[in-house]
Amino acid sequence: MRTAVVTDSTARPVAPAVAVVDLDVVVDGVPASEAGTDLDALLARMTAGAQVGTSRPSPDGFARAYAAAAASGASAVVSVHLSGALSGTVEAARLAAAGAPLRVEVVDTGCVGAALTAAVGAAAEAAADGADVRRVAALAAGVAGRSRTWFSPATSAHLTRGGRAAGDGGRPGLSARPVLLVHDGRLVPLERLRTTGRVLDRLVALAADRLRELAAEDGATAGGHVEVVVQHAGATGAAEDLQRRLRDGAVGVVPVRVRPLSPVLAAHVGPGAVGLAVLVTPGR
Repeated sequence: MRTAVVTDSTARPVAPAVAVVDLDVVVDGVPASEAGTDLDALLARMTAGAQVGTSRPSPDGFARAYAAAAASGASAVVSVHLSGALSGTVEAARLAAAGAPLRVEVVDTGCVGAALTAAVGAAAEAAADGADVRRVAALAAGVAGRSRTWFSPATSAHLTRGGRAAGDGGRPGLSARPVLLVHDGRLVPLERLRTTGRVLDRLVALAADRLRELAAEDGATAGGHVEVVVQHAGATGAAEDLQRRLRDGAVGVVPVRVRPLSPVLAAHVGPGAVGLAVLVTPGR
């Protein structure tokens, strides 16, 4: 009674056993799979003024993934995806699940980036250990629910074009960098700061606050693993600076890693974006 795990291409990296369904990146009207899109080349084209968007997978893509899981001997699938408030990917997965040849539980994580990847990883580990479909889905949802993610785009232009930020997070004509929280699946503006240095200081403070919250929760991290992932879109210097600041005083012995965003996410937050995620994943 094996449970298979499926996700979308904005989760990366994932275990080889996890099936991945691609979103598309659309540059000047020409679509290409996210897996076949080079991030650096995409950011360069965005900087040069190319019109960049994204497109969800078709239900057929998910239907093929679910059929392949059934053919491989799986009895059920847990399909774990980026926020349904930001993408139609979850909707496509649910449409395909309705006609799948096996049980499919679709999990809308309400997350993006490293938080989604962590949720997929927890699901994959549980499935590999023989957990049933309900347990696998619950673990993915639990990791997603306890994650916290913040982004700071270098400019609001790409958020404005894509309509991905709530409130004034995507208003054009504002020179300060927005700091955005992923909340209830949406990008919610917290504040605007004038310099990248102030943005990095604020992100460090937000991470430290979240870690204190976790430490104060009775048994919150018992048997679990806490880490911080710095995420960026072509902002290697700022990301490494943020990593140093976190290690120097905000997070103690908590691991801090740096990871580039996927091309789809980078298309929406734009070149120069930086952010971080505080994650709690199950211990093994």
